Amino acid sequence: MTNTVKVGIASIVAIIFSAVLYLETLTMSRAAYQLPRILIVIIILLAMAMFAEEYYKSKKKKSQGTEEAVVKQPEDKYDKIHYDRIAVFVGAITVYIFSIKILGYFIVTPLFIIGIFRYLKSVKMTTALIIAVGFTGFIYMLFIRFLHLPIPITMF
Repeated sequence: MTNTVKVGIASIVAIIFSAVLYLETLTMSRAAYQLPRILIVIIILLAMAMFAEEYYKSKKKKSQGTEEAVVKQPEDKYDKIHYDRIAVFVGAITVYIFSIKILGYFIVTPLFIIGIFRYLKSVKMTTALIIAVGFTGFIYMLFIRFLHLPIPITMF
């Protein structure tokens, strides 16, 4: 599978994901849907730009006679796809999304961030705690205090 096909698949997935998110914004109030829709448009434009860039790079390499270099890239240059990690991330994101309505954004988000950082083993626990609390605090200040937008607090 060429890089162009891989990037094309990733772009299509991003656009479909954006379309699903757009449908979710249809139930929001005017004040609440503006930022998500702007971000959705940005995601769609970036997905299309990503594919266009890869397509034109591939086309340019073909015209220069280096088609074999494009199709037969050494496997050691790229990491193998870790499907187990993808499954864990999809599961974690699914649990995160459904937990927000039950426990609230400000409880679930720090737990999600800490859990993902611990799973990746990318930072120490103290760093993960600082990032989780800092990010959640930033979102609180931005959306609740500054923009006065609703965020799912808790079901209870």
